Amino acid sequence: MNNAVESREARVEGRPGNGNGDGHAALTLPFMPLLPWLRKISSKEEVAALAKVAAEDQHQIVGATHLAEKNGQIIGYASIGAITMLNVWADSKNVHARESAYLLNLAECTAAAMGLRTICLPCAAESPFLPYIDKLGYHRLGSATFNLKQL
Repeated sequence: MNNAVESREARVEGRPGNGNGDGHAALTLPFMPLLPWLRKISSKEEVAALAKVAAEDQHQIVGATHLAEKNGQIIGYASIGAITMLNVWADSKNVHARESAYLLNLAECTAAAMGLRTICLPCAAESPFLPYIDKLGYHRLGSATFNLKQL
């Protein structure tokens, strides 16, 4: 390995143990200082530091689980499995508005009964729910296009 390039140990979750009993594999990655890297957030102080950096870039953080770092600086985050995406559809020809709201509430209650604490509800611009989303207790995060990828 080139000594001019500093190496760093990274813990990779979900891999066979490295002998220290924590269930993590230790990897030495010589390219770490050159490329961004994700690592699991480990403290409230890290969340506060992330919030500060995000606010400076006029962004909010939503369900952050991992910090993105480059050269020792926070450059972003990832939310991996922290927030459940709730999708609800009701046939507009056979379901009245009150019934749709009731179905949404049933889905929310089911999520809560499963122990989930936060849900994200995508709502299309043409959805009849959109004008009422704030009254239903949702915080608008902004417009986005959702994309699906099978892994």
